[in-house]
Amino acid sequence: MAQRKKTAARPKPKDVDGSRESLRFKYLPDEEIDYLSHYHPEILRPGWCPTCGGKRKWKEKARGPLSDCDCEMQRMLYAHFLSAGIPPMYMRLTWKDFSGSIDILKSANDYINNLDRYMKANIGYMLTGANGVGKTLLMSLILKDAICFGYSSYFIAANDLTAMYTDGWSNEETKERFDRKVKNSKILVIDDVGKEYTNSLTKQTFESLVRHRVQSSLVTMVSSNMTEEQMRATYGQSFVSLIDEGFIKKEVRAEDYRPQALQTKIDEAKAGIVRRVW
Repeated sequence: MAQRKKTAARPKPKDVDGSRESLRFKYLPDEEIDYLSHYHPEILRPGWCPTCGGKRKWKEKARGPLSDCDCEMQRMLYAHFLSAGIPPMYMRLTWKDFSGSIDILKSANDYINNLDRYMKANIGYMLTGANGVGKTLLMSLILKDAICFGYSSYFIAANDLTAMYTDGWSNEETKERFDRKVKNSKILVIDDVGKEYTNSLTKQTFESLVRHRVQSSLVTMVSSNMTEEQMRATYGQSFVSLIDEGFIKKEVRAEDYRPQALQTKIDEAKAGIVRRVW
C-alpha cells in the first residue's frame, strides 16, 4: 500500500470522534426514511450494515484479527449522511485522507472549529482550484463533522441544483425538499460551481439562493474550478460581490490526488480491507 508522508503538524477538528456518538440515537423522521429507502432500499433491510454487511465483524487492517463492527452506529451515520446528500464515496474518508497543503487543512479545520461564530457573522467558505486537488473532500469532511455537531446540513452538486429547483415547479414534494434542504439548511455545500449548464435561469437561481442564505445567516460553502474572472463572466458582478463580501476564499494548490487514491483503493480491496463510515 502506498505510504503517506508523515507529519506532526496535521490538525483535525476538535471533538470529532466524540461527536459521532451524538447520532447513535438521533433517528431520522419516518418521511425522510421513506424518501431515502426509495433510492437506497438496503437501509430498511433487517440486520443490514454498510460496513460489515451484517456479519458483525470487519477487516480494518491488513494484519491482525477482525474488528467488532458497531453496526448500529454505522447504520445511523450512513442514514444521516445520505439524508444530507453526501456522496457515498466520501462517507468513509477522514481528515487523514487529505494530502494537500497543511495551510489549507488548517483553514478548513479553523472553519469547522469556529462554525458557530462564522455562522453568526454571516461568513461562508469557498475553495477554488484545479480538478483532483481535494476541494470536494474537504467540503464533505466539514459537512460530516457539522452534521455530527448537530447542524442541519446538505450537499448538492451545482449541476443538480437548478434541476431540483425547476422540478419543484411541478412537484410539490420536490419543492418542499428544495426549500428545506437547499434553501434553509443551516449549512449548504454547493459543489463544482461552473460545471453546470449555465443560462439566465442558472444565474438567477444561484444569486437568489446565496443572497437568501446570506441574509438569513445560513452558512453556504462553495467549491469551484473557476477563477474569479471566469465566475464574474459567467454569473455576473452581483454574484461575485456576494462572495467577496461574505466568504473566506482559499485556493487549493496540490497535485491531482486521484491516481494515489485509486491505488490505495486497489490495495485495500486486494487485502479485503473495508473502511467504516466515519
